[in-house]
Amino acid sequence: MSVKVIFSNRLYKHKIDSDFVMSIDHTLRVFNQAKHFRYQAKVRELRGLKEKSSVSIHQRLKQRYG
Repeated sequence: MSVKVIFSNRLYKHKIDSDFVMSIDHTLRVFNQAKHFRYQAKVRELRGLKEKSSVSIHQRLKQRYG
């Protein structure tokens, strides 16, 4: 029987420069805002279709973006 061991090099906030931590935080916030905005824009676009679809908006988004 073998044991699988996975090692990781973790970064802890208290061990790295605070400016770097703030930069990462800002980058993640901007990315999440952009992702949320794009998803909402796509939902608004799909809701604006005149004809009724047999597939729900969420299923269409899942098919499109996996």
